[in-house]
Amino acid sequence: MNRIELIRELIRKGKLTSYLEIGSQSGKSFLPVRCKIKIAVDPKFIIPFKNKIKWLIRNPYNLFSKYFEETSDDFFEKRKALLAEIPKLDIALIDGLHTFEASLKDTLNTLNYVNNSGIIILHDCFPQNKAVATPAASMDAAQAMDVEGWTGQWCGDVWKTIVYLRKSHPDELEAYVINTDFGLGIVRRKQDLPKKFDIDETLFNSIDNIDYDDMIDDVDMIGLKEPTYVHKLIESFKGNNQTNT
Repeated sequence: MNRIELIRELIRKGKLTSYLEIGSQSGKSFLPVRCKIKIAVDPKFIIPFKNKIKWLIRNPYNLFSKYFEETSDDFFEKRKALLAEIPKLDIALIDGLHTFEASLKDTLNTLNYVNNSGIIILHDCFPQNKAVATPAASMDAAQAMDVEGWTGQWCGDVWKTIVYLRKSHPDELEAYVINTDFGLGIVRRKQDLPKKFDIDETLFNSIDNIDYDDMIDDVDMIGLKEPTYVHKLIESFKGNNQTNT
């Protein structure tokens, strides 16, 4: 099951009504989602007009979608009033810049607005090989490194965000990776969290020094689960109308 299928099933099972997507450039994962409130964030949207029309016909929810062409950092800084006006977010997909720092910041910022019983999904948390997991500042930078085994696919080191969350907030957060669709990171609250998240620089630097081979040798650091675990996750949302805030 890929991220789009999982998101649609969680929304359907849990009767979720609000969805945020960070990293929506082509609209591939955003447009098929059927949800009352939909927010897309990307510094450069490239969504063909014919695709917008096609998905507007297939999915009328897209008529009311909000698009913010800006970085995620700018979005969380400039759109606080918007986020305060809507109900707490039920579900979010983080698929923006594939770096440890960016994905961690996006996750911590999103946690400020997610419903207590909501969920954050991070794409690209279990790269298929070391080349795909190349740490770099961008896709272009990773490609320019000309690493052995490069295929044009890039997950970066997003997986380190899951390691960080498992170490920094083990009592407050449930964080793990399901081995499907390049690794789907799952983040959910166990209990109330701090109102403000400051990155622990010492812990960040320690995790940043871990490489892909270290993670593969000890997949427990990301809490890796079998692909079939998606069904257990979906069932946990059955009948959940997300009334908690």
